[in-house]
Amino acid sequence: MKKTITKLIFLTLILALFPISSFALTISPPTMEFIAEAGETITDVVKLYNETPDTINLTAEIRDFKPLNEKGTPNFLPIADKNDLSKISNWIDVKEKTIILEPNERKNILFTINIPNGASPGGHFVGILWTTPSVNKDSVGIASKTGTLILVNIAGMAEEKARIIEFSTDKKIYNHLPIDFSLRFENMGNIYLKPIGEIKIKNIWGKEITSLDINPGLNNALPESVRQYNLSWQKNNIPENLSELIKEKNNFAFGRYRAIATLGYGAASQTLIAEKYFWVFPWRVIGLSLIAILIVFLISVLGIKRYNGWILSSYGKK
Repeated sequence: MKKTITKLIFLTLILALFPISSFALTISPPTMEFIAEAGETITDVVKLYNETPDTINLTAEIRDFKPLNEKGTPNFLPIADKNDLSKISNWIDVKEKTIILEPNERKNILFTINIPNGASPGGHFVGILWTTPSVNKDSVGIASKTGTLILVNIAGMAEEKARIIEFSTDKKIYNHLPIDFSLRFENMGNIYLKPIGEIKIKNIWGKEITSLDINPGLNNALPESVRQYNLSWQKNNIPENLSELIKEKNNFAFGRYRAIATLGYGAASQTLIAEKYFWVFPWRVIGLSLIAILIVFLISVLGIKRYNGWILSSYGKK
């Protein structure tokens, strides 16, 4: 019972911070990235669009964040003390903190980032969230929030350091494709990184069969965090309810394979390499093929014997 209540509370908080279509407000862009110097001022806009037939009242909320998990989900921190200039949330000024959007109205909201002269080098991360108020003060519902994530790398003693802490498949031996890969990239530096690379899959003879893009969405790995990238190698999309024999036939592979992950990151284009071996043994397809070959062989032998008997009897030599 306690576990169920805990899960419900957690789900409520996630839905509160990341509603998908709770009030049909489109915000563009969802993520903004800047490289700046200490003492610099950055000016830009976020674009809001009310897609509904109703008027929306919005209030801006500036919150620092850090990674919540290895999928890159942001964990928004409590509102910072206004005197704490180490927090990027205190560097941001939104021109209009409270706005009203009429039905189908679009609006550009100006904001500035005033970076202090003594700002520490490295990555700083903040979200400009837009909140719709609860229906009334006694409402048990939580206001909906959505917004733009802002990532700022401040020049200085930037440390680009990373490693692959795991490159794995969910099994060692498969009967058919797909093969699911998991690569866990740890950013041990002080700036956010955007790793780029591929997984090359080679057969037992060293021939490259295919390659997979590790980070097609160009997702960032924040400092002092682990980002997990999941990939899958398959030939065809096969419904789960089909038989294993059909899956082996339509997603056929056979033998020992070698997967080589090559990942580049940072301004200096540093490279990380990891590899993994796995087997694919489609025993159902192989078994049926062997049975078919055996049947053809027996039929051929029997046919040859009968033919030879017919030849001999035809010439009276039997």
